Amino acid sequence: MKIPPWGLQGGGDGALGEYLLVKEDSSSERLPSKCTVSLREGDTIVIRTPGGGGYGDPFMRDPSLVLKDVINGLLSITLAEKDYGVVIDPNEMEVLIGATGEKRAQKTD
Repeated sequence: MKIPPWGLQGGGDGALGEYLLVKEDSSSERLPSKCTVSLREGDTIVIRTPGGGGYGDPFMRDPSLVLKDVINGLLSITLAEKDYGVVIDPNEMEVLIGATGEKRAQKTD
């Protein structure tokens, strides 16, 4: 897939879909959307469908909700900082308010 689902009101684009042939030795090959392939025992086809685009500027999201997503395993600490501008202390699992404010102030579109 070449065109991601777009976001609205400052939300980012969604992920692209993809098709993979994962071989028994764990090597993988990206497949086109329409093709014929021969499978061997142990091979797996992986189909990742695209999600929707985001809604609203992620840097405006309440940091406590981002932390909740991290705690619930929906988001990594790294992506919380990169995509939402929320800096989380990995030892205490709490939002670092000052660092989050600085990170969000550095945002450039």
